[in-house]
Amino acid sequence: MSIPVELHALERAIGGLGPEVLLVTVTEHSTPHVVSVLVTYSDGRIVMGGGRRTRANVQVHPRVTLVWPMLHDDAYRLIVDGDATTTPDEHVEVVPTDAVFHRVADASGDGPNCLALDG
Repeated sequence: MSIPVELHALERAIGGLGPEVLLVTVTEHSTPHVVSVLVTYSDGRIVMGGGRRTRANVQVHPRVTLVWPMLHDDAYRLIVDGDATTTPDEHVEVVPTDAVFHRVADASGDGPNCLALDG
């Protein structure tokens, strides 16, 4: 189950979870490419360094996903979708389009859960 995150509140959410993120891009063969990056938030953009393969993927398929591995409230991970561009200084900038806190599958408590549990 997911809880939407308003884009105007994204900077605060990112600040609380830290800079370590998994960036998911798509290769020219339409396969996923996942890398660990460190991000900053600046002027409505999420900015990170990008290696050769990541930058090439962004140029072919600019839609990307960012996943924060740190838990929010012990039960949710932040997932952000966005439109990416590359910069001349070998960075990747992502303009967020959607963001959610997605509940971890084995999270304790009574929060919403998208898994069907057999009783």
